[in-house]
Amino acid sequence: MLLSVLTTVHVIAGVFCLGAGAASALMKPKGGRWHRVAGRVFIRALAVSAVTAGVLLCFRFQPFFFALSVLSFYFGFSGTRVLERHRGIVSRPAPASPLDWLAAGAVLSVTVLAAYWHRIGVLGEDAGAVLGLLAFAVVAAGYDLWRFALPGVRLPLQSLHVFEHLTKISGAYIAVWCAFTANVAPEGVPGVWTQIAPAVIGTPILLFVANRYYRKWRNPAAKR
Repeated sequence: MLLSVLTTVHVIAGVFCLGAGAASALMKPKGGRWHRVAGRVFIRALAVSAVTAGVLLCFRFQPFFFALSVLSFYFGFSGTRVLERHRGIVSRPAPASPLDWLAAGAVLSVTVLAAYWHRIGVLGEDAGAVLGLLAFAVVAAGYDLWRFALPGVRLPLQSLHVFEHLTKISGAYIAVWCAFTANVAPEGVPGVWTQIAPAVIGTPILLFVANRYYRKWRNPAAKR
């Protein structure tokens, strides 16, 4: 009974992630009311998805989906918090909250746990995918911890927080799609392709869009 309820909640949260993420990306103007509303739904759905994935791990050991949930939630959480810490302060962010430190520390703790699982051999054929996903999360968490510890460091790009928001939220959305395609792919399709197809398609698009915005922020004259 509990397993069925958790699975249902997890699936519903994933559907909300897909819908709210798309809505937030399409809403204009960016930063407008409905963009923020859709974004909040997206982050909260990611949180529910991550929590239920952690609990479901106790019933069905599926570390790949757990790692995806951790990665997507941290990217989404961090991508949202970077804007909140810069609200009204463009050049220097507000100090990180205890929740920021806790989230980054949780990612590092999960990665240590996954490394232990790998050492004792329980990750099996998912070892490469799980450790690879968590490596991305560790890079993001490590960067955030550096910024938390040295908030006064000025970086060359004034609008870096907007750039971070774009790339992290997009990364979270791609991770959600990876989980979705891995679950709904028809039988006979190699699992690795269903797991990475959204990343293969989405990452070049993300890099193109990010580079476009990066050039505009580095060269304001390009906006004219």
